[in-house]
Amino acid sequence: MPMFSSINAYRSIYEPPGLTFQVVISSLFHAIPGIANVLLVCLVFWLIFSIMGVNLFGGKFYKCIDARGVKYNASVVANKSACLARGDRWINSNVNFDNSGNGFLALLQVVCLIENVKMFYYMAWPI
Repeated sequence: MPMFSSINAYRSIYEPPGLTFQVVISSLFHAIPGIANVLLVCLVFWLIFSIMGVNLFGGKFYKCIDARGVKYNASVVANKSACLARGDRWINSNVNFDNSGNGFLALLQVVCLIENVKMFYYMAWPI
């Protein structure tokens, strides 16, 4: 029986007096406006960096791919006209800053340290 009395003592540690489920839920609902303000500030900063990325890197992630799927080095094929003159494909990378939506996804990939974000592209632009 002494074992049960020690369990009862631990129960008082995990359930402080006055802390009920209603108090916890009420506290969570009262925290929502503060969380929304922080989220809004973060989104504004992400928008600023996304716009800067569009200005700096917009249209610079294209590459020349031959029929076998091999990417040419930029020293071999420097621009779109040289790539198309060889009969190859001029395609854009999955991660790019061509618009602010793609910039948001690129920043999300950098922040989350994700190498493959195909699921985000499929969620944002369904095929």
